[in-house]
Amino acid sequence: MTRLESALRFYSVLTKGDIIEITYNDLTFEFLIMTTTPEGPGISIIDTDLEVDFETPVGYVEPERKPAAPIPTMADKLKIDLGGTTSASASTSRPSSAASSAPDNGNEVFTGYGHSLSGKRVKGKGLAKAIESVDPSSKINRSE
Repeated sequence: MTRLESALRFYSVLTKGDIIEITYNDLTFEFLIMTTTPEGPGISIIDTDLEVDFETPVGYVEPERKPAAPIPTMADKLKIDLGGTTSASASTSRPSSAASSAPDNGNEVFTGYGHSLSGKRVKGKGLAKAIESVDPSSKINRSE
């Protein structure tokens, strides 16, 4: 049961202009009854479902909200320039990676060992595929 429901248990009738006081955390809140429906001298609230609407408190000023900072994208985090399509804050056109400083091994993609689905050990050197060429207008960057 809410504090408002508890406070309303002390009333059997509400009229326009009544003030209901509720104490919460050593603070006293005063609620002014501004309108009642149906219109009349008062309404009975015994065994009644009440619908309550709150107006803005007297003297309340809405705090000024600052616009939220944009959420950084992965391109921002890696400092990738996407050619002006999303972020203008990126400073380099390619991310730095260990692959660009690795020695050139021809077209070998994988030189370690793995296991096939049958459980046999497979060496990756024979499975290396040539790197596919990329359309020059593509935004995919491949290092040698």
